[in-house]
Amino acid sequence: MSIKKKSWEVHFSRIIGIFILITGLLILFNAPRIKDYNIKDSNDIHIRNIWDFFVAFFDELVRIMHHYIGGFPVIAAIIILLIGIFVLLIGRTLRRTTNYDYDISIFYIGLTILLMIVIMMTMFQVYSFASFLFIIPFSIHVGYVVYKNELNPMNRKKHYLWIIISYGMCYFISQFAMNHNIDAANVKPIDVMSINLFFYIIMVF
Repeated sequence: MSIKKKSWEVHFSRIIGIFILITGLLILFNAPRIKDYNIKDSNDIHIRNIWDFFVAFFDELVRIMHHYIGGFPVIAAIIILLIGIFVLLIGRTLRRTTNYDYDISIFYIGLTILLMIVIMMTMFQVYSFASFLFIIPFSIHVGYVVYKNELNPMNRKKHYLWIIISYGMCYFISQFAMNHNIDAANVKPIDVMSINLFFYIIMVF
């Protein structure tokens, strides 16, 4: 493994580990609110400025977490914190030795699948069952990463293009589902804005 690639994987482990730790701490500090969330409080939120938008954004995240981990937010926070520490330790191991590169690669694939499941659970709040369509481009993407070295490098641009097209088609279909949910009053526009901001934050990390 080259030094440049090795350095990138170490930094990636640190960034992902820190992101997971921050997520766990946010859940831990907001555990009482997540457990006792009241949807009526959300209906009183109005967007007048940037601060109101961030309040609405965190309220949406709390609502989603209440739906999935509302019964055990402290336990979930501890598990997430342990995962974050484990990812940081992996970065430390990567920096010191190459003996576990294959095992760590398998772990990263598993972690990627886990993050994809979390993202789809979040998307389900807005796009309903259309969110599961993203399993298709995600599978194509993971398959490409795994078997990239066995494919013809001369067609690499075409491979990227097909991956982008598969994501684009699923996104296009999901927008119809989102608009239907908004028209049916199942989803509020602020929910869509909050979910999109959540995705932007993930992309930055």
